[in-house]
Amino acid sequence: MAAGPSTLVVVNDDPDACEVVARVLELDGHRVVRVSNADAVPAVVHDTGAGAVVLDLVTGGYGANLDALERLRTRSAGPSRGVRVVLVGATAGQALFAWQSGIDGFLLRPFPADLLRSTVADALARGEKERAGFRSGAQRRLLG
Repeated sequence: MAAGPSTLVVVNDDPDACEVVARVLELDGHRVVRVSNADAVPAVVHDTGAGAVVLDLVTGGYGANLDALERLRTRSAGPSRGVRVVLVGATAGQALFAWQSGIDGFLLRPFPADLLRSTVADALARGEKERAGFRSGAQRRLLG
């Protein structure tokens, strides 16, 4: 899969943080839809045909974000089936659980703009067959 411009959904209940992340991703030609409520993510992804979601774990609370991720993963058909998910977390301890939840990238806050851009590009470029192996490798690295 080529990592060209895509429709992305950025989810953060802090409007300033959401705007900064969206503008950074727009530098690569992506169309970015800004969302402040994690509960809306599955519907927005489905309606826009988004290729990836950048979801801050703090938005709406940790549980709400994992619920949104689970709803994305369990959709049986439609544009959201293969959506890539990049989670933003505040602690390294959240990373292992996030990888086990089926994400495609994890960023530890604060992160530089170029790391955001490359993480999203890599997630979009990774083919379906590569995703599970990539997640397993990330989990192994975290466990040492």
